[in-house]
Amino acid sequence: MKKGQITIFMILGLVMLFSFILVLFLSNYYVTTIQLKDSFTFESEQCDDAYITIEFTRIENFGAGNAEEVVTLLPSGVEYYNNEKIGLLFEPSYNDEFLLNNLFLSDYSGVIMEQGNHYVHFILEGSQSGDDIEIVDFDIYFENALVEVIVDDPDHALEAQGDGIYEDLPNQDEIIILPEENMVEAHLRVSSLDDGFYLYYSCLE
Repeated sequence: MKKGQITIFMILGLVMLFSFILVLFLSNYYVTTIQLKDSFTFESEQCDDAYITIEFTRIENFGAGNAEEVVTLLPSGVEYYNNEKIGLLFEPSYNDEFLLNNLFLSDYSGVIMEQGNHYVHFILEGSQSGDDIEIVDFDIYFENALVEVIVDDPDHALEAQGDGIYEDLPNQDEIIILPEENMVEAHLRVSSLDDGFYLYYSCLE
């Protein structure tokens, strides 16, 4: 075998090896995400008189950012403002995730919410450019239900989640559960990309 042929085979081998490693990584990521999402869907009852309230603690817009202190529940389009009760529904409020992920999210200037079997799902739309940034901090309080786990939204992924940092940069988001207070702090920063996450909860015993 000639030297040139050996080099070509070596390059092809490295490409195949890299592709295999990448497939394993992505498979593990999505399987882990799906397992986490499914692990809190075993309950078949709706929590009695369960609801959340949302309190915006900081809203700042830079450039073309247009974030506002409002939560829009899809698919109904009902808007909720600071400290208004949002009932936790057992049935999914948006049955087709494909449709949700392909909505014109830019139509909503605040936080978008949908919910299903023991989860609430939040999205902050990005679609900005350059130095345009939206900074949205809000607290989510659970009543008559226990918040259990945070799950990243793979279609609207958070950046650097879990590092404890939420600077005023579009790559520094942070979602924090405070179990003693049964509440969640959300610190979202968006520019060109959306941010999204799920919160899974259980009923009080």
